[in-house]
Amino acid sequence: PLHYVLVTPDFHHPHHSQLGTQNKNFGNVFSIWDRLFGSYVEPKKIRSDFKYGLKEKPSLWRMMIGL
Repeated sequence: PLHYVLVTPDFHHPHHSQLGTQNKNFGNVFSIWDRLFGSYVEPKKIRSDFKYGLKEKPSLWRMMIGL
């Protein structure tokens, strides 16, 4: 039942995937905010074999300034 309020590792994984869910599951403590603001995606509905990371490598300047 705490899964509806607190973030667990499986909750945040889709945020780092290459499946188009990078703008989902932002929470790092409370999952309720993603549910309230519509940025929630159910982790169990995401494939378990997805790749993490960015699809393209950002430029050196972008990485240096943290964007």
